[in-house]
Amino acid sequence: MENLKKRATNKKPLYILLIFIAVFSLFVFWLLKPSLEATAITEINNSLNPEDVKGVFYKYKSDLITSEEFCQATRDKLNSFGLKQSEIVEIKKWLPSKTDNLNVIIVPDLSNRIIDNYNNAEQIKRDSVIIAAICESFEKKVRLKMNSKDKLTIDVSDRKQAGGKIGELADTLKYDLENFKDKSNRLYFENHRAKLKDGVVKLYDVAYKYETANPTGGGTDYVSYFSTTLKSRIQKSTLDDNYSNILIILTDGYLEATKPNGSIVSYYNLNPQMIQETSNSKFKDLEVFILEFNRKKQANDFDENKLKKWWFDWFKSMSLKNVGEDNSEEEFITNRTDGYTDVKRKIEEIINKK
Repeated sequence: MENLKKRATNKKPLYILLIFIAVFSLFVFWLLKPSLEATAITEINNSLNPEDVKGVFYKYKSDLITSEEFCQATRDKLNSFGLKQSEIVEIKKWLPSKTDNLNVIIVPDLSNRIIDNYNNAEQIKRDSVIIAAICESFEKKVRLKMNSKDKLTIDVSDRKQAGGKIGELADTLKYDLENFKDKSNRLYFENHRAKLKDGVVKLYDVAYKYETANPTGGGTDYVSYFSTTLKSRIQKSTLDDNYSNILIILTDGYLEATKPNGSIVSYYNLNPQMIQETSNSKFKDLEVFILEFNRKKQANDFDENKLKKWWFDWFKSMSLKNVGEDNSEEEFITNRTDGYTDVKRKIEEIINKK
């Protein structure tokens, strides 16, 4: 019996060694075994067409939807097929984008509206407060993000106004986070907030002086803006980056345009021409909102309703995202009021629902 105990004691180190070898072998096996993520990515890369990719994605979706490596591999493979925009739109319904970005464009009406104290008293002050509120809402929405591509632009419809000074100033009025990398967006705004605010003051100062010296110089030509400039301001969504495009127009609503011969076309006969000149402009990825709509004091309800209807018809002709049979003018047109509460509430609604 004593000899058996001795033999068992002598073999104990051997048992420990065998157990260690077994555990170590198991560890090496699991270490070298392809992970689920690696297996899924390999299958994605071996896919022959977009439908194959979709099938693999759904096969592993429940386990790997939170894996950025898996999702990016899926996007990269799909991008290799040279997809059409219509195909990208369909794919984005099931594949999450890497970034979700806000693209806000503000276009103030810098015509004689800003010097018309009879109909639009203190309009420059009101516009400045409203622009500041839009910028603040935008900042609150995106400041905690990092490596995003959010953008806010204050644009003008007539870059040649005031001898081109208006266009030059507009080029400096923006928040652009695309190249702000690996830091909280909050730091970006700390460095750019004051510059944008000062730029808005200069913009209105130049516009005011110009309009005072040229009170019959015509209105802001939104027709030309929609048919030319706006297209370059829209950000198209890709498989990697999603964009919500929002255009905010600050105007009393009166549609006027100065034609090449110097004549001014008023809102009374502009609508059919507007639709014709922008017939090739479609903005299915754009939501538009008008703030500070304000009929002239000598106008009546009929004039106001007709003017709003013309805005509706024009926007509808361009296939704007939030203007259609299921929408009414009140959804995208906000009347000017004595205070700021209503318009600030509307701004919060516009920005925060994105």
